[in-house]
Amino acid sequence: MKTLKKFFAVSVAAAVILLAFSGCTGNREANIDKYEVDSANVITTELGITPKLPSDASDAKYYVIDTVAQINYTADGESYVFRAQKVDGVDVSGIEAGDKQLKDTFDLVENSESATISFYEVKSGGLLAGWSIGGTSYSLFNSSASASDELSYATFADVADTVAGENAPA
Repeated sequence: MKTLKKFFAVSVAAAVILLAFSGCTGNREANIDKYEVDSANVITTELGITPKLPSDASDAKYYVIDTVAQINYTADGESYVFRAQKVDGVDVSGIEAGDKQLKDTFDLVENSESATISFYEVKSGGLLAGWSIGGTSYSLFNSSASASDELSYATFADVADTVAGENAPA
């Protein structure tokens, strides 16, 4: 009986070690192809998306994550994550539905295209905006913005409105 218990214990330990080294992490992003690119032009070439940032954006880093474009940038001392994907009506934020709460919506009309921008408070902190326009879905996230601070919320809403308007089809 002792031999059987020892065999079972060794087998379980071996299985755990094999799983640990097999790349089975439980993280659904483990197999996602993410890489940094040099510019928005590369995103346009690879994904057919032409992302536009506010004129005061700086320190931009561009990424391709499978079919999603991601740009991390700074504007007015705040850090933002902007994402876009050539698919209509899909949440491209990468933030799980249970980790955010809808706070507000407003309609955007730009160049005869319209969209509803949805604003969410993220449970771990920050504000998220999401919208689809012209066959492309977008999101904008700021980890330091707050729905409880009216100025912070208004500033974030203004930036989201500007980014949404800039990215509307001409």
